[in-house]
This record gives sequence, C-alpha cells and structure tokens, in this order.
Amino acid sequence: MRSGDCASNSSWNDCHSDRERSELSEANKNTRNGDEYWYGWSFYLGKDFPNIYPAKVTLGQFHQRNSQPVWMFELGKGGLYLTNLVSGTSERYALLAESLLREKWHNIEVQVKWSKRKDGFFNVWLNGVRKLSFQGPTMNAKNVYFKYGLYRAFLSRYYSLNTSGKPDLIEVPTQKVFYANVKRASSRKGLRN
Repeated sequence: MRSGDCASNSSWNDCHSDRERSELSEANKNTRNGDEYWYGWSFYLGKDFPNIYPAKVTLGQFHQRNSQPVWMFELGKGGLYLTNLVSGTSERYALLAESLLREKWHNIEVQVKWSKRKDGFFNVWLNGVRKLSFQGPTMNAKNVYFKYGLYRAFLSRYYSLNTSGKPDLIEVPTQKVFYANVKRASSRKGLRN
C-alpha cells in the first residue's frame, strides 16, 4: 500500500474520504443469518513495517453487503486488535503485542455462526492459541463477506501528528503485508486441506 492507493466507484472515492486501500474480497457475498463457517489466513509483516497510529490500519475484516463492517482485525497503538462493530460500540480485544508482530508468520482462524440474535458466536485463534470466545449477535445486515489486505482510514490523524498542519509536505509511509492460505471452510479441518 502506497500513499494515494484508493478505490472508487460512482458513489465513493477513498482519496476524498480520508482513506486508502488495497484489498481482496470474498467472491461469495451471500453468507446469511444462521450460516456457520471457519475462516483462516496467515499474514507476515516485515521488520520495517511502519505503524501509522493514530490512523486506523485494517488487515482483515468481515463486511456486510450494502452496510458497514462488523468485525475488523486492526493494527493500533500497542499491537493487533479485533474490533467488534456489531452493536456500534467498537468493543476491542487485544490479540498480539506490537513487539511480537514483525518478522514472523501469524495464523488466524475464526469459527463463526453468523446471527442477528444471541445464538451467534465468534471464536478466534491466533497461532493456535484461543484469543476470543464471543457469544451474541455477529451481524446486523443481510449478508456478510470477508475482505483482506490493507485498508487505512482516518489518515488525517497521521498527518496532524507528523506535518505541523501541512499534509502536502509528507506522505503516509508505504506498508507491505504478505498473505497466505486464505480460506473459508465448513470445518476447521477444511482450512488445512
């Protein structure tokens, strides 16, 4: 991701909305209320990967068609977090300290029942260690789908700390993330095949 990498369509332009992105999206965007799946992927950040906090950097997210995201794996001050946006409260769960992020492949596995009711669940493992066991609503729209790559938002926060109010004098640093084994399956075993 380089400064100025933006997505746009007839009604949206990242560069005009304080955002940049380089993401891939799940082709099947028809996951519905009541569906259960496992998702898995690995990612790698190099030694020189810059943390641009207080800008928001997302490495993976569960988005909803024609609606907002509901779960986001984000880099923030101090490390990697999972943010629950289902209820609109942005509840954050710490997953991995900043000092452990770089120069190592990390594996994420998510077991989820997509539900608008209390019978939903969202369980997360990082490098084989269970990090979250959430029970409750996991979505609030009609369809959910997975996106991964770099999504940067609120870039003005970065500029305000680094430019003395003159954003034309600086660019947001380039960030590079490697991904592997991105899968969705009906079982945990299916992620490993």
